[in-house]
Amino acid sequence: MALQLLPPLIAAGGKVLCAVVAGRVGTKALESFTSNKNADASKSVEELKQIVIESENKIQKEKDDKVKLVEFYKKQQQEFEEQMNTRLIERDNQIISLQNQINQLKDKSSRKPSNWEVYFKWGLIVVNVIILVVGVLLLLT
Repeated sequence: MALQLLPPLIAAGGKVLCAVVAGRVGTKALESFTSNKNADASKSVEELKQIVIESENKIQKEKDDKVKLVEFYKKQQQEFEEQMNTRLIERDNQIISLQNQINQLKDKSSRKPSNWEVYFKWGLIVVNVIILVVGVLLLLT
């Protein structure tokens, strides 16, 4: 009978031994994994802090660059507006001087009669003088 109990007892002992060994190995593996994980976690926290700091520095630098660009473009816009205002003033002055020249020419032309007016006026005078002379000569003869 002892021989009949021996194989199941050996099998049960093997199973228990196997479970204990597996439990110990599993516990050791779990401990090493969690310690590595904790080390990785602390390491990754430091890395994350460094990444956050670098990102904040980069964002601040980009903000500074944006501010510089905005100032540059505002300055460019002001210069452009000043140039446009200067050109508008120059154009206005040119228009005013041209209008003055036109007015002067109109004044001169209003004082000085045109050639047709001169020809018409003097032509009538000459014709009237000729008619008068012919009429006087006819009366005298």
